[in-house]
Amino acid sequence: MATLLEQFEEQQQQHSLLSDAATSGGFMSIDKPYSSNRSVTNVTSLPLQATGSPYTSDRKIFIQSTMKIDPPTSIQYVAVSNNIITLAYQNNSISRFDILSPENAERYEFKKPDDRIHKILQDPTGQHLLICFKSSQECYYITRNAKKYRQLSKMKGHVLECIGWNKIEQGENSTGPIVIGTRKGTLYETEIDPHGGFLGRGRPEEYFIELYQLRTETGQEPVTGIRMEPFPYSSSSTETKYLILVTTPSRIYHFVGMATRGESAHTMFQSLFEVYNRSVDEKFVEIPRSLGHSQLCVWPAGGEKPPKSFAWMTGAGIYYGNLDFTSEQLLVDTRLMPYSSQEGSASSGSDVPIAMCLTQFHCLVMYKDRLEALCVLNDKVVFQESHSIRRFGPLLSMTIDPVTMVIWTHADRKVYKYTIHQEDRDVWKMYLSKGQFDLAKKYCKGNTSHLDEVLTKQAEFEFQQGKYVSAARYYADSKISFEEVSLKFITEGQQEALKTFLQRKLDTVDRKDKTQCTMLTTWLVELYLNELGVLQDQGKQQDRKRLQKDFHDMLQKDMLKECLEVNSRTIYSLMASHGCVEDMVFFAGLMKDYERVINYHTQQSHYKEALQVLSQSVGSAHLFYKFSPLLMQHIPTATVDAWIEKGRNLEPKRLIPSLIQCNQPAAAESHQMQEAIRYLEFCVEKLGNRETAIHNFLLSLYAKLNDKTKLLKYLYKHSKVDSAVPYDARYALRVCNEVKELDRACVHIYSVMGLLEEAVNLALTFDVDLAKEVASRQMNDDSLQKKLWLSIAKHVIEEEQNINQAMKFLSDCAYLKIEDILPFFPDFVTIDQFKEAICRSLQEYNTHIDSLKTEMKGATESAKSIRADIHEVRNKYGIIAPDAKCGLCQFPLLTKGFYLFPCHHYFHSDCLIQELMQQLPGHQRKRLEELVRSHSTVSGAEQSKKKEQIDDIVCADCIFCGDLMIRLVDEPFFTEEEYAEAQRSWS
Repeated sequence: MATLLEQFEEQQQQHSLLSDAATSGGFMSIDKPYSSNRSVTNVTSLPLQATGSPYTSDRKIFIQSTMKIDPPTSIQYVAVSNNIITLAYQNNSISRFDILSPENAERYEFKKPDDRIHKILQDPTGQHLLICFKSSQECYYITRNAKKYRQLSKMKGHVLECIGWNKIEQGENSTGPIVIGTRKGTLYETEIDPHGGFLGRGRPEEYFIELYQLRTETGQEPVTGIRMEPFPYSSSSTETKYLILVTTPSRIYHFVGMATRGESAHTMFQSLFEVYNRSVDEKFVEIPRSLGHSQLCVWPAGGEKPPKSFAWMTGAGIYYGNLDFTSEQLLVDTRLMPYSSQEGSASSGSDVPIAMCLTQFHCLVMYKDRLEALCVLNDKVVFQESHSIRRFGPLLSMTIDPVTMVIWTHADRKVYKYTIHQEDRDVWKMYLSKGQFDLAKKYCKGNTSHLDEVLTKQAEFEFQQGKYVSAARYYADSKISFEEVSLKFITEGQQEALKTFLQRKLDTVDRKDKTQCTMLTTWLVELYLNELGVLQDQGKQQDRKRLQKDFHDMLQKDMLKECLEVNSRTIYSLMASHGCVEDMVFFAGLMKDYERVINYHTQQSHYKEALQVLSQSVGSAHLFYKFSPLLMQHIPTATVDAWIEKGRNLEPKRLIPSLIQCNQPAAAESHQMQEAIRYLEFCVEKLGNRETAIHNFLLSLYAKLNDKTKLLKYLYKHSKVDSAVPYDARYALRVCNEVKELDRACVHIYSVMGLLEEAVNLALTFDVDLAKEVASRQMNDDSLQKKLWLSIAKHVIEEEQNINQAMKFLSDCAYLKIEDILPFFPDFVTIDQFKEAICRSLQEYNTHIDSLKTEMKGATESAKSIRADIHEVRNKYGIIAPDAKCGLCQFPLLTKGFYLFPCHHYFHSDCLIQELMQQLPGHQRKRLEELVRSHSTVSGAEQSKKKEQIDDIVCADCIFCGDLMIRLVDEPFFTEEEYAEAQRSWS
């Protein structure tokens, strides 16, 4: 009869079916019978003792659930891999099925009543299965979905204990070369192909070759575990470097060498072990205290990547270590982990470990009555699950699925599954206690409170070790009090660490916290300035330059831009108080305070540097206007180049104060004036500037330099009417009059101003041809042109007394006649000198008289023709039919007065006048209304005159086909009122 405690456990298991169904493996049913008289139904994964929320760390690390089955007899062995579970029963039967689809179970029976299954060995993919019998020492092979098993005759007489599977060569159709360990301590190599032989009827094992014999001082020991791992990045087309771990109850061996296939027998590992058979001593670790059995586990157990750690179950404890394929030792960081009840671990009873499994952080040890998990980080028991031997029998074996990492154990008629839940939940604490802070932070996995605890501990550790700068970084990342940390570093006098702490805090502070940003920034600036001052006093210039670069890099951070702009006055004050002029200039440039930077350079007479800053600044036109006068005095060429480069971004008019000094007498001979002219010419020619001040100043500079060529070129280029020239002509005339050699320019300016008489009079003083050219320009006013030419002729005759040249004027100018210049000749001149001119003039007069006569005759004939046309018009008539109707009102036309147009359109007088009132332009309409209104109020001749005036307006054009109709083509046919009326009539 069961005890009260056992009854309570059973009730708890039944209650867990309802409360923890979410953690179960689901419901799986198997319809295929295990035997003719028994069947397994409702193979269900039931949770056991899984308490707490599945989303909190209150749940156990290893959650147990029970697979509810009804086996035909006691379960002897369980093998699970890739979700394929194989059960071996005491009646020598095998059942295999996929855990996700148990309805497709496969059953195999071995009729060996005098024998029993010794072991079942299943590969990690679940494709290949070997069954070894104890008494007959026969081996059988079953592949996935095979209908029957096949005997491995070459292995007869050998009791198989373990197999080292080949993860590279293995496939669905073949195991690839594998290494088998037997009870006698012998290693064999074979390859099993289920389709071997003719049509698959031959032997599945292609070969079975002995590789190595393990011997100890006490004799032979069984091989308890084999693990074959290829070295990373060591494979080639013909050979691969392998590490082969082999364990016995008292020893762990590791063999290293190149594995390659032979040309004849196709063996792979024979060449590797031949080296050890010949000369090389085997490498092993021996722990004499033995349980009589042992087990080898690695993690991770599956996958393509090599394992990282291993565990070997021995009588003295668990031999645990890491696998480092880059090290010559390979097995590194090894140690012996004691069992939880070490004094009875090698004795008989319930404290003898039976089996073991390895996960990332735990080593699970199975005893007859419990399952314990040792943490590999601190060797402590962190999990324990009791098992009732009285109710279910002792636990028999344990295995882990290398693909899903699910752990399976079984008793006589029970199969248990353990799923791993947040195995690394407390790993960070263990790494923290061991001082492995980086690993501790890694396994905090975003938990801010855990991470803060790790950072705090790491910072305190670094502080105690005297690594203050490193400690400052960790303190800054933690949530420890800012004031506390600052005081620590101040007390220790660690300015560099304090500076690091402040910088780190500044990088992580919320930008919305303006006060804290300001405090951190100003404190950092103060620390940097203090240290720069100390280095300056000590004369350590190289160290100072490095620190200054760090300081400048900090000031340039984007995250500090807003804070520095708001507190720029404070920063300036700090820098000024420390006398750090260079840093203040750099900061001013960073803040785009170009005026302060330029002021500094100009005070130091660094005019080129000032101009460079000015040129690189954006939106700094006002600074150009302010500093250009000073720069123009010292570096005029570079200054003008900068102006030209800025182009239209500068207003030339506002730069005139910078150019005025170039117009001083002292600068006349210098190149400053030339540079000023160069910029003004750029403004006029390239920018097309039309400002009077610019042109006046350019013209005055030309005059100052007495550059007649450029001045005249400029004046000719801009020679237009007075209102269109860009310069002030009166100012230009006054400037040019001040220089004696610029008379030709003055003549041109007089001409532009329209003072042609003054221009001609001035030109006659030094160049008659120029005067003639000026006189020829006036083409609109004949009298003025004649007057100008008379002035020239008078000057030539009276001043130069050149009669021939004067006579030549008569042919050059059509406005002058001989009689115009005769008064200018002196009395002593004889008529022979201009006889031809007089005759030619008389002849021209006769020709002109004849032309006038001809014109008078033509005019007389035209008058006669006009009088005839008038007489004909008066007698002109048109024929109107008696039934003709007005073109506007459609009433009979002859009922009242009407108008008849040459186009044969006719209208009543009053209808036409009324229509024209609407279509004529405003002034004509008012005139017509006035005439119509006054026509009825007068009589006699006055009335006839009004009638004629009305007729002149009305009869000017036909309203149907004349110009008036063409002008009204865009007018609508209906007014808005007429259109609305038409719509209402149709509605």
